[in-house]
Amino acid sequence: MTQKLIQITITILLISSALCWAEQKVFTQTVRYVMGENESRQELRELATLEAKRQILEQVGVYIESTTELKQRITESKTEFQDETEYKKEILAITAGVTNTEIDAEVWKEEAGVFVLYLTCRISVDTEDVNRKIQELVQDRRKLDDRKMLQDEVTRLQSDMVELRQRLELAEASQVKEIKQQRNSLSDKFSATEWFEKGLATDDIDKAIEYYSYAIEQKPDWSRTYYNRGTVYVKKGDYDHAISDFNRAIQIDPNLAMAYYNRGTVYVKKGDYDLAITDYNRAILIDPNDVATYCNRGSAYVDKGDYDQAIVDYNRAIQIDPNGAIVYYNRGNAYKNKGDYDQAIVDYNSAIQIDPNYADAYNNRGIAYCSKGDYDNAIADYNREIQINPNDAQAYSSRGLAYCSKGNYDLAMTDFSKAIQIDPNDASAYYCRGLAYWYGLKDKINARRSFQKAKELGLPEAQKELDKLR
Repeated sequence: MTQKLIQITITILLISSALCWAEQKVFTQTVRYVMGENESRQELRELATLEAKRQILEQVGVYIESTTELKQRITESKTEFQDETEYKKEILAITAGVTNTEIDAEVWKEEAGVFVLYLTCRISVDTEDVNRKIQELVQDRRKLDDRKMLQDEVTRLQSDMVELRQRLELAEASQVKEIKQQRNSLSDKFSATEWFEKGLATDDIDKAIEYYSYAIEQKPDWSRTYYNRGTVYVKKGDYDHAISDFNRAIQIDPNLAMAYYNRGTVYVKKGDYDLAITDYNRAILIDPNDVATYCNRGSAYVDKGDYDQAIVDYNRAIQIDPNGAIVYYNRGNAYKNKGDYDQAIVDYNSAIQIDPNYADAYNNRGIAYCSKGDYDNAIADYNREIQINPNDAQAYSSRGLAYCSKGNYDLAMTDFSKAIQIDPNDASAYYCRGLAYWYGLKDKINARRSFQKAKELGLPEAQKELDKLR
């Protein structure tokens, strides 16, 4: 049999410009494979593609690790690694997630009576763009886990291809057909991973669904493809198709905690809190240390009005990770809904201490202060919220209500009008302005106009005020 030769050539081209602050590099890598007697061009192309991508990602990973903010971002994420191998897998997954590997050239030659494939991959690296993508990806652990899972899948696939290639080289004639059938199955898996990667890479919802659907056609027993397509359906607002995909993912892999988690989240969106809690329970049984699941189950209990049970879940989430601002914020909301405004303010303080730009925490702490009659502190919080997000109509309405409570109706009117300017369809802003017109300024005509507009925008409380003005 013809001996298989692999020759790897790495070329790094530097592109620099005095007009650009960001450093740009283009990496290319060529692999050389000799086709075996029982091997097809497509089979050789698939194996060469996997090898070229693996090699170039490792080279680019070394470059990115040494020249970008990658190490800093990993340190900030406080991710713990069991060993150096896990750390390298993280680097490789991030590299794959922030770059785009392209097939630059595919050249077939006949050398010494055999066909030889030269396949070249290419990655362009713009350090400024890569730094931005690294920050986004490191913060999105679930997406990064997808990348790591895909890398593991590709590694197994390449190993299986190499093994079958070796078996095919030594096979007797009677064994070739069976080995080729096994190899055809690997081709389907190769195609599925290619489509899966396209689904991960695109921001176009419809394209992502299309790519994941192609992956499912090639590998219908891959739970993560159904799961990922389900998450895209959620983004699209197609909850029924999302639930169907999560159901199928769970059917294939009953221990896929994230499928229960996301199906629970969809049930919350559909208002079915009991089914959501059931799914969160199952997810916690599989992964008892997932903060997000406790947080979401707590929110489902809040939606049911069971604030005490919600607080239990938030307590557990904080016990696992005491540095999550959103958990303190959510627990503060539960205390606020119970009427325990002092404890709510304590939690909002914690959320703001962790994230000083947490606009919603300022808003809700302001509401808690208003409920205690502390309008000056409430206004101070609304001022800060508006400073962070000057286009938040709700912040202006909330501050307007605080001014009303202090008797400052002119300032209140200015805030309600600003809220309406930002969001002309904000029924509550018209309603609040109507209250200020009538109860503060005794302006019956403008009060009626504001209440009428609030009614037209779907706020039923406005009719009660209109009835009083007759």
